[in-house]
Amino acid sequence: HDSTADTSYQRFTDATLLGLINEGQRDFISKVLPVASSYTITLTSTVVEYTLPTDFLMAQRVTISSKALAETTFGSLDQSATNWTSALSTPTAYYITSYAGLPHRIGFNPTPRYNNSTDTVLYYVQAPQDLAADADIPFASKSQLTQYHEALVYYASGIGWLIQGRADLAKMYLELYAGQVALCQRNLGLMPNYNPAFRGDRGPKQ
Repeated sequence: HDSTADTSYQRFTDATLLGLINEGQRDFISKVLPVASSYTITLTSTVVEYTLPTDFLMAQRVTISSKALAETTFGSLDQSATNWTSALSTPTAYYITSYAGLPHRIGFNPTPRYNNSTDTVLYYVQAPQDLAADADIPFASKSQLTQYHEALVYYASGIGWLIQGRADLAKMYLELYAGQVALCQRNLGLMPNYNPAFRGDRGPKQ
């Protein structure tokens, strides 16, 4: 019911529809976290914080020499020492922060004592690149996510109907969208080749 061929039926501009689709993509990514990447951080002696990639959304794991670091916060660090930025050593923890108008940053504790060029790796969830051209492919062009492209149509349709005051139709489309989110979450969590060893109590001997 939205056609550019007849302006009397054109309820939304192409720009508005594109905005809704990109909003849906960001929402989907934030719920499912399906697109990940890694980034090598070059540590510098006495430098606490480092700028993260522009597509950073969420940290999954940070390692130094393949050893995972614990995630911490300003509050926790403030309670643990009077001046935690002055301690110099190999970092054992990290925190993520952002300041107004600036990219996300990662900080380390203790503050790095030595320069490090290759051993510190951040594994993170990527923020989606906004779609702009007809040839753009959602979800960073990941082929295994092609089956979930229709989720963006459901999201845009649901919000569109909501804008028009049709809560009944909005509910239907947003439920279809939620179903796609749940399906992707379930499928990405499957481990068909995982075969753990037998553990636990087998009960009393017969």
